[in-house]
Amino acid sequence: MTPVNQRLPQFGIIGFSALFTVALGLFAFQSLNQLSQSNVLDSNTETPETSTSYEARIKKGDDYFEGGFYTEAASEYAYASQLETELSEPYLKLAETYNALFDFGKAEENAKKAYDLETSLGEPTPDTVAVYAHSLLNTGKVNDALNALGTVLAPTQKVLYTQGLANIAQGTATEAKPYFEQALAQSGTVTPAFIQGFSSAYSSYESAQGSDLSYLNALLSKALLDANECVLAENLALSTLKTKSDYRDVWMILGYSELQLNKLAEAEDSFRAAKKIDSVKPEVHYLLGTAHFLQNEFQDTIDEMELALLYNFEPAAEAYKKMAESHTALGQYQEALAAYEAMVNVDPSSISLFKDPVHLAIDQVQDLDRAETLAQKGITLFPSEALSHTLLAEVYLKKGESDLANDSIQTAFDINPSDPEAHFIAGQIREQQANSEGAKWEYKKAFELSKAGDPINMAAAENYNRLMTTATE
Repeated sequence: MTPVNQRLPQFGIIGFSALFTVALGLFAFQSLNQLSQSNVLDSNTETPETSTSYEARIKKGDDYFEGGFYTEAASEYAYASQLETELSEPYLKLAETYNALFDFGKAEENAKKAYDLETSLGEPTPDTVAVYAHSLLNTGKVNDALNALGTVLAPTQKVLYTQGLANIAQGTATEAKPYFEQALAQSGTVTPAFIQGFSSAYSSYESAQGSDLSYLNALLSKALLDANECVLAENLALSTLKTKSDYRDVWMILGYSELQLNKLAEAEDSFRAAKKIDSVKPEVHYLLGTAHFLQNEFQDTIDEMELALLYNFEPAAEAYKKMAESHTALGQYQEALAAYEAMVNVDPSSISLFKDPVHLAIDQVQDLDRAETLAQKGITLFPSEALSHTLLAEVYLKKGESDLANDSIQTAFDINPSDPEAHFIAGQIREQQANSEGAKWEYKKAFELSKAGDPINMAAAENYNRLMTTATE
């Protein structure tokens, strides 16, 4: 029987708080939503020959990187490397970008190019050594990473931090502590919260007297996850489970790392192992359900989300959302709408959450009264949002109540006259009113105000062209 003083840390080290689980819900679905889609499309039409300058390419790459558009950032940095072939900067940025994309082979390749370029000119900078060493850690070349770091005579924050990571990867976690402490005392480019996470892990371990090294490894695995070091977190979790196979939280960390690395079947197995150890932990069911969801196993997703909710998972809205999306994928529209309604009841945090259920009620369930109830709830909660009134206008439009639809869309315009979605619905209202010219004007406006490639942009163009073709027949 496990002593109490060793069992309690296992249940306390990984809270898997709402913030953690929401992050999980988002990481796999991030796409081109944070920057202008038109900017992304414009970047696809450029060539190195049309680029204004090396500096412009680097700046554009930096903007993409900051926005989370790593593929686009990599393209810009690659163009920059062609413009200035003897500079290490674009290769360093490429290495960091490919690391963010979990393409560790390309990260190492570009880090080595930067390292070799600087070596050929004299001596690589400490931070270049750190980037190169970090890329080696992610490809499993721990000794090579340690050898590279050992050549640095004046360690920077980045070097010290990477040295700490290398010690953990080598299996000498207790020797990594002073490197993180020194890194925390310096300024640099490493996110301070990442370093603090490791420092806190050591503090927690030391305060839990009598705990074995598996507890420290669990704490460090979580710190690695928080620092986006998924490969190292996965490796440390696997190593820990070899000596303590019933460690629920470490199975959860392992599964989460595998999800991030797109090892979906492995993640499912890890969460199942955690479930066998603790079948009433709500986060276990949520994470297992997410693994099913990402593999399009929608009925299994629903089953696990229901269990997560049964055991009081928070935030409940996240579980309801995945249930709704899974029911929709299975064509179970009534059940999907019920899940969406539960979602907006427990956490109506944004009017955008009302879009899918309103459209589902209109298009698939064909229950305009439920659609109107949802839209009215949106207006009650978010009266100053143009989308609230646009959704209600859409419901009135489907009911054939053109005057009420027009009143609602005018309110939306009073709030935001440049909202493309409002102009698109206004175009549909004008069509219902047999006002072809007004409809064309609204569709043209929706097209001009929307982002290239967005659904509204394409639908507005299609409707405008349809009306133009009809007028000439």
